Amino acid sequence: MKFNGYLKLRIGEAVGLQPTRTSQRHSFFKKTSALLDPYIAINVDECRIGQTRTKLKTNKPTYNEEFCINVTDGNKLELAVFHDTPIGYDDFVANCLLKFEDLLNSGNESFEGWMNLEPEGKVFVVINLTGSFVDESAQEPVRQFKKLSRKRQRAVRRRIHQVNGHKFMATYLRQPSYCSHCKNFIWGVFGKQGYQCQVCTCVVHKRCHHQIVTACPRMKSASIKQSNEPRFGINVPHKFNVHNYKSPAFCDHCGSLLWGLIKQGLQCKLCKMNIHKRCEANVAPNCGVNSVELAKVLAEMGLIADKMPPEIKPLPPERPDTPSFRKFGIEDFTFQSVLGKGSFGK
Repeated sequence: MKFNGYLKLRIGEAVGLQPTRTSQRHSFFKKTSALLDPYIAINVDECRIGQTRTKLKTNKPTYNEEFCINVTDGNKLELAVFHDTPIGYDDFVANCLLKFEDLLNSGNESFEGWMNLEPEGKVFVVINLTGSFVDESAQEPVRQFKKLSRKRQRAVRRRIHQVNGHKFMATYLRQPSYCSHCKNFIWGVFGKQGYQCQVCTCVVHKRCHHQIVTACPRMKSASIKQSNEPRFGINVPHKFNVHNYKSPAFCDHCGSLLWGLIKQGLQCKLCKMNIHKRCEANVAPNCGVNSVELAKVLAEMGLIADKMPPEIKPLPPERPDTPSFRKFGIEDFTFQSVLGKGSFGK
């Protein structure tokens, strides 16, 4: 269902904001509650429609700002919280999604209350919709043309790609890195070479980010319990021990080099996975699982990585004129030879 009409949004306050693991992965002094300079960006279908003022040195900002906009063929509303940094790109903090269709199913085209942010925090919003909903299947496909403008072409907004709880964003990698999914090298010198999850710091190719089969370990457990659909999950924990590497090695999670002369990182006893000590809490429990082959099998079966099909259609009944097949037994086969001896015979 697509929404066409008038959107009125008021953002009150946000609480419980915390910096992500990605923004603190290189800091030597870990702070339990680092202060942020947060602002909230409002997007409708990945199109920036507004942004709040930046509040300095606080994890509980109060905005009380109102935004009004006309929406055409809107599907979802996104609130993304960023930390305003003096140099470089702003750090991602948290975000949340709200589909316009969910407001329609609730029987009320308005919402007032707290919305949970991923991975930490919540925000108080008031949403009012005035318009109509149109079914996508009833609409005829319309050919869209690219609009030409004289605006800055380099001022592109950073998009958040959400896959299986991960918050992937295009990232410039300052050192040679390997993909945590296919284990291949991420090539490139200029620009943003790969995608990195802003919550658990895993690094992947752009072509591999939609094939991730493991859920983000930093995702809230409450969001999993709220879903009533059957899910596909992997829970095989690793057994990491401190390891001394005699040759240069790379982390199989964040893809960067394991620095040091002794005790450079951790290695799993079972699957021989190598990681940094700081990455141990961010690694998904997928010991011994070949993610590439599993993603291919799920794709052949037509399944999504984080969800099973909601409904399985029953098979059509057999026709009466269908010929019945006889079941074969062991007496219907002739054995030529036996491989092995005793209980090992095949």
